[in-house]
Amino acid sequence: MPEGLINPTVAFDGSKLYIAETNQVSVYDYDVNILKALNKKKIIDLPEGGRHFTRSLLIKDNKLYVAIGSSCDTCVESDGEGRLFGGAI
Repeated sequence: MPEGLINPTVAFDGSKLYIAETNQVSVYDYDVNILKALNKKKIIDLPEGGRHFTRSLLIKDNKLYVAIGSSCDTCVESDGEGRLFGGAI
């Protein structure tokens, strides 16, 4: 795994490695011959703040979902829902 990451979580989809950090999600080309992640490309900035600093990733139906948690433990979010981003990969 690349060095210097901030609270990383990962998802792997064949030749791509997705890494979610507290503040961003990046995708890397994964070279199976040398077992290295190469060519980092940031795909989205994530909001910081709140008590939940880790991010969860899920790849399903050719989409990448990123759960960033609520901004607090017991409050009701202003949009009425938890915070989840998703998009085609």
